Amino acid sequence: MKLVHLVPALKAGGAIQALRGLMNRLDDMQHTVLALDGAVRGDVLVSLLRTGARVLRAPDHVQVRDAVDAADVVLVHYYNHPLLLRLLAAGLTQARWVVWYQVLGRGLPQVFYPDRLDEGVWCVFTAAPQKTWGRPGPVIPGMVDSAFFDLARVPHAGLVIDYIGSANVAKLHPGSIRFLSPLQGEGLRIRFHGGPLGDAMREDLARAANARCFEIGGFAQDVPGLLATSDIFITPMAPESYASSDLSLQEAMHAGLPSVVLGENGSADMITHGHDGLVVQTGAAFTAALQRLCDDAALRHRLGQAARATAVSRFDPVRNAARMRDVLAARAKTPRSDFGFASKPDLKPAVVYLMSQGWVEAGAVAAVSGWSAGRRSDLERFAIGLSKVGAQVEGGLIHWRNTFPDDVVLRWMTGVWMHAAGDNETAKAEFAAAGEPDATAGGGQHR
Repeated sequence: MKLVHLVPALKAGGAIQALRGLMNRLDDMQHTVLALDGAVRGDVLVSLLRTGARVLRAPDHVQVRDAVDAADVVLVHYYNHPLLLRLLAAGLTQARWVVWYQVLGRGLPQVFYPDRLDEGVWCVFTAAPQKTWGRPGPVIPGMVDSAFFDLARVPHAGLVIDYIGSANVAKLHPGSIRFLSPLQGEGLRIRFHGGPLGDAMREDLARAANARCFEIGGFAQDVPGLLATSDIFITPMAPESYASSDLSLQEAMHAGLPSVVLGENGSADMITHGHDGLVVQTGAAFTAALQRLCDDAALRHRLGQAARATAVSRFDPVRNAARMRDVLAARAKTPRSDFGFASKPDLKPAVVYLMSQGWVEAGAVAAVSGWSAGRRSDLERFAIGLSKVGAQVEGGLIHWRNTFPDDVVLRWMTGVWMHAAGDNETAKAEFAAAGEPDATAGGGQHR
């Protein structure tokens, strides 16, 4: 089978880990990877090339068309990324499309739209979606490396708590350091691996009573080595987290670690409270659950063993890769179809952005078309209503503005959001780029 993988970017993260995990277990297929963003992490590219895959970075329209035409199946590794959504809205040639959603999809900026696609497009989810569509697809989580199976424990002094994952506002709860600061235990070490902390978290760390216990590291390179010297794994999810089958949590479960998850969905759905981990909904409960685990070695052992059993039964990559193989093989026997996300191939970036956020095409076209005539209230309300996550993280307004800086409506909406957030200097620059140099002068002048 000739399988084309359509991915937004070759960067570190769960989507590319899922891609590599799948390719390694479907090694009898011919894999072509179309990476829309030309930027790349060298180790990611090398790991893909070692599988024997053909990798095209920033392919042009002809390369995309030729690869899609030659494919038996096209697997879209989906999360909201401007280059991916713009391509999918561009009237691509017919293909046997399968969309594998790599995000939870329950809130902006990472939402689902399977009900908008052509009936021939098949959908697969990494976690159960919140709403049920008329044609729901199977849930096949991302797949971890076999290095985490039966991971040998390495003796170490003290008690080690680990967080591995992004430190951005869409993943890590902003109160995480505060929730961890009351913890006590002999030889306690709390390790963060996910890049630098934000300003507010650094301030919390400076005030923490147990600040000496924290070790803030960069992105983890040897995750098996880290988990082999760990005792407890934590996932304090941001309130607007769109994580689905969190691979770091899967890895910790395969390694036999007890986990404490803060949050109500996504990663929390992977744990059965009291059986293979602890799931809580408040910062105080998170602190209490962790202290309980720190004080009770028998509980850590029991939950860790159950976590490994859950990982083997629910997150077995061999079994899940076989399930994906069955989906792809079945799709290969069906007719090609349009993708169907948009009815016109030449939509402006601002229109596609709004559609990626759940707007219907007609409404998005009308709002963007009305902007130059001064009809801006709907766009203004939408921009002002965006949270920091909805505006600032991947797939959000500012990501789209940075990708398409010549789109004046995206620039204007960014100015509206910045003005509402109190950043008047940036807002003024954005309004000027949109042809409105005096738009921050007073209330109502963005309209």
